[in-house]
Amino acid sequence: MLMSFDTVRRLAADILAVGEKRIRFVSDKLSDIKSAMSRADVRDLIDKKAIIVLPKKGRRKKTKREKRGEGSRKGSKSNEDRKREWMNRVRAQR
Repeated sequence: MLMSFDTVRRLAADILAVGEKRIRFVSDKLSDIKSAMSRADVRDLIDKKAIIVLPKKGRRKKTKREKRGEGSRKGSKSNEDRKREWMNRVRAQR
């Protein structure tokens, strides 16, 4: 029984330990991909570069730092920094 493209994508993602969104099929080799019947076939397709992994889309470290400020935090637990909360508790005991 032949596998659907969704199944091949899921298996490839599992083998390569990445998300399904990052798996791409080379359009010239779609017939080979369609004829895959097992995990071993999918591994062979990966070795032959018929199935490729897209690079991670990340956020620049600078942007990450900028988004981390106190003004952009939400929720009751994020209003006060844990360390400052602890310091206030300890100071009250002194």
